[in-house]
Amino acid sequence: MSAYIQMTVLSPSNFSDTRRDVTQKDWTRWSWRNLNASSFSKTRTRCGGPLLPCVHDAALGMHRDRAQDTYSGPYSVPDLPATPNAGGSNLYASTVGPDANYYSSSSSISGSPGSLSREPSNMYMADLPPPAAAPVDPLPSPHHVNLYVSAPQEDEHLTPYHTTPSGPAPPRAYASPECATSSPTLGKQTNYTTKSQTSNYSAGSVLESGPPSTPPPTRASLGEKHKKDKDGTPRPWNAEFQTVCELPDGLDKFARLERLACEFVETASTYARIIISEMCLANEHKTLKPVGLGGIAGGAKYMAQGIMFKFALDSIIHQKSGLWMYGGTASDDEAAIKAAGKELTGLQAHNLTFVPGLYYPLMAIIDYKGFRMIAVTVLPINKTTLIYGSDDGGNTVRAEDEDLNGMMKLAAGRLNLAGHAVGQGSRSREIFGPGDIEGHKGTDGRYYVCDFGRIMPPEDPQRSASSRAVYFRHFRPEFMRLRAREALCSDSFSGWDAGTQEERADHNAAVVRASNMLHNDLIPAFADALVNDIRLCNLKWESHDQLSNINTLLEALDSARIHEQGINMRHIGVLRSRVKCGSTRKVLLSLALSRLAKSEAHRMMRDLMRSSNLATISDAPFLEAMMVYIRGLMDQSEASAFWGGSLKEKLLARYPHILTPEEMLPSFDMREGSDLRMVVVHFLQLTGIKVLKKALDTFLKTPHSFLLLFSDLKGIEPRVKHMHLVCSSAAQHNLIAAQDIVKDYERTFQPVYQTTARRLLRVASANFDETFAAVPYCPLTPYLWAHVYLEQAKIASSREKAIVYHVRALALFDRACVNLCLPFTLIAAAACLKNLADLVRDDDPTEATRYDALSAEKLEMKDVPDMLKSFTTMGS
Repeated sequence: MSAYIQMTVLSPSNFSDTRRDVTQKDWTRWSWRNLNASSFSKTRTRCGGPLLPCVHDAALGMHRDRAQDTYSGPYSVPDLPATPNAGGSNLYASTVGPDANYYSSSSSISGSPGSLSREPSNMYMADLPPPAAAPVDPLPSPHHVNLYVSAPQEDEHLTPYHTTPSGPAPPRAYASPECATSSPTLGKQTNYTTKSQTSNYSAGSVLESGPPSTPPPTRASLGEKHKKDKDGTPRPWNAEFQTVCELPDGLDKFARLERLACEFVETASTYARIIISEMCLANEHKTLKPVGLGGIAGGAKYMAQGIMFKFALDSIIHQKSGLWMYGGTASDDEAAIKAAGKELTGLQAHNLTFVPGLYYPLMAIIDYKGFRMIAVTVLPINKTTLIYGSDDGGNTVRAEDEDLNGMMKLAAGRLNLAGHAVGQGSRSREIFGPGDIEGHKGTDGRYYVCDFGRIMPPEDPQRSASSRAVYFRHFRPEFMRLRAREALCSDSFSGWDAGTQEERADHNAAVVRASNMLHNDLIPAFADALVNDIRLCNLKWESHDQLSNINTLLEALDSARIHEQGINMRHIGVLRSRVKCGSTRKVLLSLALSRLAKSEAHRMMRDLMRSSNLATISDAPFLEAMMVYIRGLMDQSEASAFWGGSLKEKLLARYPHILTPEEMLPSFDMREGSDLRMVVVHFLQLTGIKVLKKALDTFLKTPHSFLLLFSDLKGIEPRVKHMHLVCSSAAQHNLIAAQDIVKDYERTFQPVYQTTARRLLRVASANFDETFAAVPYCPLTPYLWAHVYLEQAKIASSREKAIVYHVRALALFDRACVNLCLPFTLIAAAACLKNLADLVRDDDPTEATRYDALSAEKLEMKDVPDMLKSFTTMGS
């Protein structure tokens, strides 16, 4: 078999000496894959023993294209193992250096035994004996060799061929997620970027990570191959997602899952923008036409590329009475938008119960031009696959599969949800969750759960002016998982609860008690804690003339921090009424004003779309309207459209208790009690409106003498909320890669390993920070995050820094135990305490003794409730 090969040289090889060794006992492990003439396969190989030749007779026309920096020529693939031809065999290799970046070279096997010399054409010469020969000079180095070979075949199917010789396994080598390489192709060059991201959590994946079972994923292996299908079928997102989730934990799984999640978000955002821009067109003129998929809320639904899209709009559910789903007597699209956000929140909360056997779709929420759209992967389900819950408003309720019933009960227990009767009379069933949740046994045999909009119980509706508040004002998952003192019913205060009168009264009373606890205990406690936050209470407002300063301040009291306490953003008025610090009160009022401005701007864009029947992808008409609105926001004169009029009444209606009776008086100036720069910057972030950096910097320096121009506006970008998989998978990927490089550093003590590991660990820490902000109630996020600091301690430049890293890791282990106290978390915390004791023993024996005692105490905590024991297996 022979073909034409092109080898891309990524950069000059970094071999620093002219002699390398090859040991006989450490054998080479390598593989190659055949494709058709239009494809090319890259195969990774780590060489620790005699280099088996994979390319022969390259002297027959082998040449270098200096313009493209490539080598090309004819070759043939021998049977393996093979004996090198004397003075003529060639090996094309790419080495992974100690910094985990790719370097490339081409090696010609010729010359005297054991010699290795560099040629001007970036080639290395060596004569290697057959495998049966006596050992010769070895070639160990911090570099691991990767072989790239390609051969044509009629069948397009990838057929790996592996030779697994005996001897010790080669060292693990993972490429840096930041590394970008080029993959050789037949006839052209293609950029290949190894990007870092990951999958569902696994407790063991970080502690016992081995080399990936397959080569690093290429685009073809990550789902791109379907785009070449001749029938043009949509991408099977769900099949890919579930297949990847079922892979063994490792870098390959995490990279595939992150790439899949990112591509899903990008695809969903692209099509959502088209659907929203064309919503006022007649159906026959739309690029994507609506389809009838049933359901009460949400209006028209669309299908594109294997993704289902639906608008978050209020809809009439009873024509005769004119009853709207969320607004009651009138349409309330803003309430519908809030309810749509609960879909993603509920999905993530249910997914993070880690119940084996339950499967979930991919989902994203896209906000654009005032509209919100939900994008979810199409599942292999239909009317006949429903076996749990109701899809017809409660007329028919199912709970037919004992296996699924048990799994839903287990998930509800971990979410602190109470079971209740749903349905009428003898047809009622016990459901754990809302009555309109759906459980299906898909056509692929998997148990799927969907429709999570009301999975969280409602707050006490008496605290809201809306009669339909039970459908969109719910407790946070953080509250239910970490704060609630008793199980609550998802259908409290609604007609879905079909229990006896006494049971319904008990469910409603439990919700009232939880609401009182939230308002009377949690919010005041958080307000007291803010007093000690130096970032908020020691502010110097005059220094906030730079965007970075404003962003730092917003991060000190953003929605993620408030949600972490189990508090909804709608309660920032109650929170402000409890806060005594003047600077913190100013920040909270600024946040409330920017969120009020965002809601008004979104309503204006929706009205503009509907009234003008606009159907254009262009942002220009909306930017003109937003320019006028933002000018009013920046104008603090009495004639301002935003600051004048009934601003206080509108703010108080949205955020009760945010203003004191004294602040409601005309003498209190809202502009003095807030910060205009913070209001504008946060407003732009919430709406996706992009302003030129130069114009924004000018405004921040001179906020009271700045006039916004149309040319200052760059456009409106969709704001996408996605599942935590993107950041969590990236975090695990970077952590595992860093762990491997740390092992290399401990073996060789080369500085390049140390600096590379530090870079990866910094990125992993940022990924975990983002994951924690999204799902702070997940017990595994702080557990895995702690291992980032433990790895940093291993490569710390001083004992003092190692102690600091151990203390940070211990704090995260303790946080993981607060979320859910699991055996492996206690064991890891005990080991961390033991290391900390050893570090301080020489300087402070008393402190070391205390750490030893705490370590022993952790190990003695072995009593775990039966309900939590299955959490020790954290598969997807």
